[in-house]
Amino acid sequence: MSMHIKRKGISLNIDVDYSFNNRSPREDDNLGVMACYHSRYSLGDENVPKTYEEFKEWYNNNKDKVACMLPLYLYDHSGLRMSVNDFNDRWDSGQVGWIYCTHEALKQHGLEDKTRSEIAKLLINEVNAYDEYLIGEPYYYFCLRDEDDNIIDSITGFKSNKIDDFFNDMKEYVDEKYHFVFDALLKKQKENQL
Repeated sequence: MSMHIKRKGISLNIDVDYSFNNRSPREDDNLGVMACYHSRYSLGDENVPKTYEEFKEWYNNNKDKVACMLPLYLYDHSGLRMSVNDFNDRWDSGQVGWIYCTHEALKQHGLEDKTRSEIAKLLINEVNAYDEYLIGEPYYYFCLRDEDDNIIDSITGFKSNKIDDFFNDMKEYVDEKYHFVFDALLKKQKENQL
């Protein structure tokens, strides 16, 4: 989905960032650790016990260090999906592991004061990002140029969720004086959808 507009000499281009799309969100500095065990796929994080039995032993010895742990379910049918909720498909889905965070990780991220419910939401967001990666949900970049075609700003890593949120997320990264060109492109996109 490529989008372009030029207003008052300022041009804005938004397009898929193909270099960013192959990058697993598990390469980021995550709060949670994904321990996944599947016979055909390498999923989750690499720095975990290598077998389910080793993970169970690790967990039994470290229960007191774990602040929150949620199950991970995989749906495997014409692509992969992951969730903390059971897909309820006995043929194509099942539990493949857990996502958990330790008290130490909370401290490292400055989140010691979070409730278990708030921590669970953060872990669910990590699983949702990984699910988007598994299904190939693309990331986008924008490039903003001045009248002389010089780059004012160019940033990547945006998801095309709700179109208003998508544009508002990008506007947060530029000076307010350039918001008009984002607003114009948003209006143009909405008109094209009618």
